Amino acid sequence: ALRRQLSSIEQRLIEGRSLTQIMADDPYLPSLVRGMLAAGEEAGELERILPQAAEYCARRAEIIGQRVAALAEPIMIVVVAGLIFFAVLSFLLPIFDAMDAMM
Repeated sequence: ALRRQLSSIEQRLIEGRSLTQIMADDPYLPSLVRGMLAAGEEAGELERILPQAAEYCARRAEIIGQRVAALAEPIMIVVVAGLIFFAVLSFLLPIFDAMDAMM
């Protein structure tokens, strides 16, 4: 998928479109990065802006990963607690039924 996307970007660059125009179509690129690329391309400083944009994207991805990890732990605890609850319930219900039948 990434290879196809990069190939598509390369083809559009060969056709003469600017990087700003190409990246404007990318739904995954943050608007701040699109703005950085546009400013860098307009000022002729794209080689200086690209590493900064990459660093921003890397930090953003790291923050998103941390948020997902922070949410995953409580969700897993609830799921495991639910499984344990149903396991204990499935073990105890027959015992209670047997005790009730004996009375």
